[in-house]
Amino acid sequence: MVRGRDACWEHCVLVDATRQKVRCNYCHREFSGGVYRMKFHLAQIKNKDIVPCAEVPDDVRDHIQSILSTPKKQKNPKKPKVDRAANGQQNSSSASGGNHLNHGSSGQHGSTCPSLLFPHPLPSLQPAENDAQKQKQDDADKKIAAFYFHNSIPFSAAKSVYYQEMVKAVAECGVDYKAPSYEKFWKSAHEAVSMTEPLVKMLRIVDGDMPAMGYIYEGIERAKLSIQAYYKGVEEKYMPIWNIIDRRWNVQLLPPLHAAAAFLNPSIFYNPNFKIDLKMRNGFQEAMVKLATTDKEKIEITKEHPLYINAQGALGTDFAIMGRTLNAPGDWWASYGYEIPTLQRAAIRILSQPCSSHWCRWNWSTFESVHSKKRNKVELEKFNDLVFVHCSLWLQGICKSRDRKCKPIIYDEIDVSLEWPTELESSAPLSDDSWLDNLPLECRNSP
Repeated sequence: MVRGRDACWEHCVLVDATRQKVRCNYCHREFSGGVYRMKFHLAQIKNKDIVPCAEVPDDVRDHIQSILSTPKKQKNPKKPKVDRAANGQQNSSSASGGNHLNHGSSGQHGSTCPSLLFPHPLPSLQPAENDAQKQKQDDADKKIAAFYFHNSIPFSAAKSVYYQEMVKAVAECGVDYKAPSYEKFWKSAHEAVSMTEPLVKMLRIVDGDMPAMGYIYEGIERAKLSIQAYYKGVEEKYMPIWNIIDRRWNVQLLPPLHAAAAFLNPSIFYNPNFKIDLKMRNGFQEAMVKLATTDKEKIEITKEHPLYINAQGALGTDFAIMGRTLNAPGDWWASYGYEIPTLQRAAIRILSQPCSSHWCRWNWSTFESVHSKKRNKVELEKFNDLVFVHCSLWLQGICKSRDRKCKPIIYDEIDVSLEWPTELESSAPLSDDSWLDNLPLECRNSP
């Protein structure tokens, strides 16, 4: 197969001359049959087993379509020459004793020329074929438009990157493709709900108005186990989700602090069904190193630690054992940890940390107001301290509104269908930040 001057050769390469196999420069798909079939591929015209090119640029596609739709003009002067040459050759062969030459062979290779024995369809038939293809595409466009109108789908959905991918995938499947049924969609929706429900429970825990620091570590582990159980332990299905959770957990959520809180939560630590792993123990040690700033505190925590491990003294009384699940972790330590005061203070400090961003959202606007105005360094430091006090007073107000009583968080009783706290109206007691600009002069000028 000799490469000619056809414009299509700019967009494909010859792979096998014997089989007339060519390869598309855009999608790298290979076809047998030469450059003629490649034109239909580049023009995105489905013809027999030719798959339209999904990567061809629009200008190239339009150019090839125009070539196919333009019939070639036959050169009439050549016909008499061919006939005369054939007649002359026939007469010559008859005169030489009937030795006929093979006109279907090339002068170099002696192989039969397919263009003579199996001619392509006449160019005059191509416009009709293009018109039929255009009619099919118009019908498809109308059906897509009817689907949009009937289901009130916004036209902007066609700009989605997944829209064109969907159309290409359907086209590659051919006429035998069957769209997913309503039941199949619901099966996928059920999988999504079952997979995300444990994580939504975690968001419920974090976004509540109770101190939840002692429950997050266990909640993450329980969520991962629930996802693993849903996929029946098939690693190929649950491990990608686990990896996403672990990346977010390890980078953003300070695992040592949450591990220490879980270690100090009596409802978790003394639960025989929960395994205290190395990460939890190491997290507790790391947190204690940061909280115990003096050698005396480190010594006291070292002495008190075994009493908590073995539930000795007041920690092992009947009331303390019942309070492990009936009381909030911070309240439990305040009630029964008096014999180990150093560890008690550290535990209450960790377990009483707020986790919800909702209850401090008003603080963001106050902080932004502080940093939106030009202030000197001394003013900025004092304003930051005032915002901190403002936040602490708000949290203290929440605590007083509950009569300083906190309820324990029970994972299995969390209702994911309840209204989110961020959807409720809540008025901050100090929503006006004008007080930041009306400080006494001594506060502004004092170092």
